[in-house]
Amino acid sequence: MNSGNILTISIKKAGKQCFGAIRWSGSVSGTSATLTDFTIPDAFCPLKTEFYSTNLISAGKILGSLRFDVSSLGKITYVTDQEGFVERHISFSYISNNFIPDEKYLIVNL
Repeated sequence: MNSGNILTISIKKAGKQCFGAIRWSGSVSGTSATLTDFTIPDAFCPLKTEFYSTNLISAGKILGSLRFDVSSLGKITYVTDQEGFVERHISFSYISNNFIPDEKYLIVNL
C-alpha cells in the first residue's frame, strides 16, 4: 500500500457466521497483490477461500473494479484494473472454520 491510504477491516462473528466490511481509500502500485501483511486471526478465517467484487469510485464515478479474496489462511488479496487513488468499499459474509458461541469483533485500521 502507498502512504496516504486509509484501510479499515471490520468483522463481526456470531457462532460460525462472520459479517465483514472493508473500507479502503488510496492508490496501489500493482494490479494484483496481498492487501497487507495483516493476517485474519484463525477464529475469523473462512472455511475456504471466498471471493468478493466491488466497483472503484472517485468523485461519484465508477472507474474500475476490484476482486477481494479472503483465504482460509486469513490472507486478503486483491486483483484490480485501476491503480489510481480511488475508494473501495465492500461488505461480505462467510462461514468461519472455528465455532465460537459468543459474538466477537475484529477491527483493524492499517
